[in-house]
Amino acid sequence: MRDKEVLRKFFVLWALDNFHKPSTKDICDRTGIAEVSVKRAISSLRAIFGMRIVVVREDKKTYYTIVGWGVLNASKFRAQYNGYAWHNLPI
Repeated sequence: MRDKEVLRKFFVLWALDNFHKPSTKDICDRTGIAEVSVKRAISSLRAIFGMRIVVVREDKKTYYTIVGWGVLNASKFRAQYNGYAWHNLPI
């Protein structure tokens, strides 16, 4: 896996963890990552790290939520990436 791909996955993970009830469109609009890349990143996070990222349908809103971090440590991820300069990424 290339560095850019890993950073994109972590950027999507950061968005899932930090945005309030994020839909695919929310993540795309706020990160600049294409929809297909967001969906691929979420699929990879599930497959590679064993994360439980579920789709919630609530009223007219559909969004993602993290219900299990798999092999990743949520506290360590947040400590490492919450201050990261995501806006400087060449994504």
